[in-house]
Amino acid sequence: MQWKESGQKDFNIEPDIYDAICTGMIDIGTQHGEWQGKEKVRRQCIIQWELLDELYVDDEEQEHRKHFSQFYTQSLDPRAKLRKHLTGWRGRDFNSEELQGFDPKNILGKPCRLVISTNESGKSIVESIMRYKGEGAEAEGSEQWFSFDEFEGAFPEWMSEGIRGLCEKSDEYQAYLGMDADDIKETPHEEPMPAPEEEDETNIPF
Repeated sequence: MQWKESGQKDFNIEPDIYDAICTGMIDIGTQHGEWQGKEKVRRQCIIQWELLDELYVDDEEQEHRKHFSQFYTQSLDPRAKLRKHLTGWRGRDFNSEELQGFDPKNILGKPCRLVISTNESGKSIVESIMRYKGEGAEAEGSEQWFSFDEFEGAFPEWMSEGIRGLCEKSDEYQAYLGMDADDIKETPHEEPMPAPEEEDETNIPF
């Protein structure tokens, strides 16, 4: 299914709950890495949000909303972090019909509440996502989208060199160039999460 527009910045922010709106999703393809001495192969994406009430001043003394982004494994397995976060965002879990061919574009432009914490390295991370119950939230900037499922050989002009470099390392990009990609291994399961409490199913954002 990241992005970075000129002038946008990601920030380490204090642990708290922030009203936000989704402004982008980038499919960076199948990435190979290592975790605790073992190879880890997973198709990943980056989701980006604008923080509605957090501002910074640029070099021209103009105010803009702060941006925040996070990497996810592209999996809607019940144990996957992405599934847990989307479930909290929606206010309820997916049913079997909704899981068939879920379109990730549906989250673009949708508001939410980000629960931000800090990991062991001191980096700000999205701990969980909650449903946004306010009204009238709109993005300041444009929506940004990239998917290898729609790739025709050119990356968007707005994509940063760092994100493009990750995309070029992916199995999908190597396959586009006609190179043999390594066999894709099954992504290790994460620990299961308790089922969410039942909530009002009206006005589900996606």
